[in-house]
Amino acid sequence: MDFLGNLVINSICMAILVVLFFANIKNTRGKIFGPRVFQLIISSGILLFAVDIIGRMDGLTNLSVPLANQIGNFLLFALNPLPPILWLIYVIYQVAGDTKLLKKLSLPFAAYFAANLVLVIVNLFFGYYYTIDSGNVYARGPVYPLAVVWAFLPLLVSFVITLINRRRIDSRKYSAFLFFPIAPIIGTILSFFTYGYSIVLPSMAIGYLLLFISIQSDTMRVDYLTGAFNRRHLEDCLRRKMSENNPSFAAIMLDIDCYKKINDTYGHLVGDRALVDFARVLRKAVGVNDIVARYGGDEFMIIVAVNNINQLNKLVDEIREHLERFNAKKVYPFKLTASFGQAMYIPSEKKTMEQFINHVDDLMYKNKKTNCLLDTTSTD
Repeated sequence: MDFLGNLVINSICMAILVVLFFANIKNTRGKIFGPRVFQLIISSGILLFAVDIIGRMDGLTNLSVPLANQIGNFLLFALNPLPPILWLIYVIYQVAGDTKLLKKLSLPFAAYFAANLVLVIVNLFFGYYYTIDSGNVYARGPVYPLAVVWAFLPLLVSFVITLINRRRIDSRKYSAFLFFPIAPIIGTILSFFTYGYSIVLPSMAIGYLLLFISIQSDTMRVDYLTGAFNRRHLEDCLRRKMSENNPSFAAIMLDIDCYKKINDTYGHLVGDRALVDFARVLRKAVGVNDIVARYGGDEFMIIVAVNNINQLNKLVDEIREHLERFNAKKVYPFKLTASFGQAMYIPSEKKTMEQFINHVDDLMYKNKKTNCLLDTTSTD
């Protein structure tokens, strides 16, 4: 394919990514790590399309085109691993639920990218990956496949992590997580048989688009601050579960103890961070397909698939244990504790959604009154 044909394809794909970039900006306002990493993934994709356009000036010799071709191909090979590394970071965050593991892996990730950069610099002298002759004609080098494997190895790792942790990834996102690395891998394989055609990056653009649709759909159901589901999604799930034949689920209502005192003493920024951490602890304590939602203020509700009250009480105890482990880290000068109200949904009682929520809420407030009696300093 000539320069003009590749220019059209890359320009269309780059325009799609630019639209996704601006559409995703609102998802980053809640300071949640995942959407911000995805924004970086989109940005790196736009950058790759731009340098790929510059590196497609094959055979053109007028003016400074040969120099541009050299620069474009150098940057393309140097930056190729960037989107896959960022995607691997995104997947690890989705599985781990926090950034602690990523902080430990930051140095290996940087070393992996730096090693590729060194190899690309070495290529300028020995032509292992690619060469550009005096006529400005690009040709693949003898170890070109190594450059491809190096660039896409993080995608293969992310694919394996996704498969291994399929039960820890929201089922609504699982398909998109699988397809994102598969698309460029297929494109890479096809590129070996269609030399000169821009296939790899456009195949990645398809993955970007499908993933964005998945994330955007998820964002409409998520509380922007905590990353938990919002009240609207919670109520939709409750209605759907209540309409099922022989539904077997339970609800847990939680209210952070002394939250007003936390805000008054330490400020609303600390209070917001406490909400984010509290929601993260809850998500870790329950199953990936259970619903953790911010019901309002410092009140959260969890919908869990359990068969009896014993399983429900055991889960409540596990949540308390997770909170104790979090408090043991002494992240804050106060402890994050909560009042609980939990109940099985009994179809024969024929409660409406509102009645069931009010029932669980009443149980929670009874527990809260007990907690307040035990802690006379509470102003919540």
